[in-house]
Amino acid sequence: MKQDDVLTGTTIHHYILLKRLTLVRQRIWNGYGVEEATYKAGFNDYSNFYRAYKSVFHIKPSVMDGTWQWDQGSPP
Repeated sequence: MKQDDVLTGTTIHHYILLKRLTLVRQRIWNGYGVEEATYKAGFNDYSNFYRAYKSVFHIKPSVMDGTWQWDQGSPP
């Protein structure tokens, strides 16, 4: 196993992807549009971002755009 796998439980590539996806999620929750948040986090291709986001969070990014009402008052 590589050293980065042992320290974080994931590869560096996957760790960076998760950080970027989390950044997009926070920005959407704070009022950014989905596409604006996506590009500001460094995703150049929306379709790649969409697939990654959906595979990690199991929801569409548009659900986070503020039009969805959460029962708990905060994003999932």
